[in-house]
Amino acid sequence: MDLVMPEMNGAEATRLIRQHCPNVQVVALTSFKEEELIQGALRAGAISYLLKNVTADELANAIRAAHAGQPTLAPEATAALIHAATRPAAPAV
Repeated sequence: MDLVMPEMNGAEATRLIRQHCPNVQVVALTSFKEEELIQGALRAGAISYLLKNVTADELANAIRAAHAGQPTLAPEATAALIHAATRPAAPAV
């Protein structure tokens, strides 16, 4: 699943696919490494998040892993999730 598409973004498409076909695993394959896009795709139900610079073997392994219910994250996605989890909370207003 790409994340930036005409008519519907990849996170929304992923959400709809997972709602209608919960046994289908979605692998996000995109060129975007922004934290918001990563979190959006994973919240929508993608099991994996890879950048388009992966090799054919890495992509094939991620697809096999997804089929087995195992996630695969690009290092940039892992770093973004760690950053989001360790970022100080916004002060209460």
